[in-house]
Amino acid sequence: MRKYVYFRIGITLLWVIVGVVSMNPLFLMVGAVFGWSAYDAWKKSKDGGEGQ
Repeated sequence: MRKYVYFRIGITLLWVIVGVVSMNPLFLMVGAVFGWSAYDAWKKSKDGGEGQ
């Protein structure tokens, strides 16, 4: 995996933790978007898609 995938995973965890602590669903939704982005980038790099 590439560094940007790890970065997106870290940002996802940060947003989700802040969303849970503050009980704010907006932060959880933003975390979900970053999580989907990280998963999509990981999937593309794994399959040899655009990321290479």
